[in-house]
Amino acid sequence: DPDGVPPELALEHPYAGIAAMMIDRAAGVSDAELSGWLKQTGLASLQSGSPVAMTLCLRPQALPDDAPAYVPRPSAEEHDRRYLLLSFLQAEPSAVWDRFATLDRSLSAAGLGKIIYAAPFIPTVPGTDRYVDEL
Repeated sequence: DPDGVPPELALEHPYAGIAAMMIDRAAGVSDAELSGWLKQTGLASLQSGSPVAMTLCLRPQALPDDAPAYVPRPSAEEHDRRYLLLSFLQAEPSAVWDRFATLDRSLSAAGLGKIIYAAPFIPTVPGTDRYVDEL
């Protein structure tokens, strides 16, 4: 969307939710192959006609040497194949979660990789969370 929220302001915008997904690129698949598929096929079908406003693709950084020892560290090879996708949603994640399952199946079927972690997030304001009242 040429008139949409700029990526650098996405975390400040009042989106209804965020979907975070960690992709593990398949061995033997290049960055360019996965990136091209995500741009032309995967993210295009995820976002087309849906409340998925934008998806950012990020590369994780290695943990610093002084990070707690109990935090698992991927091997250098695993780390180099990881991508984090953050999708900013104009509806609650539960309304569009099936699209992310479809993305995982399409990614696997194309032999390009797999989603190894997926988590929905909804915004809250401490002390005003409507879900707390339902408990």
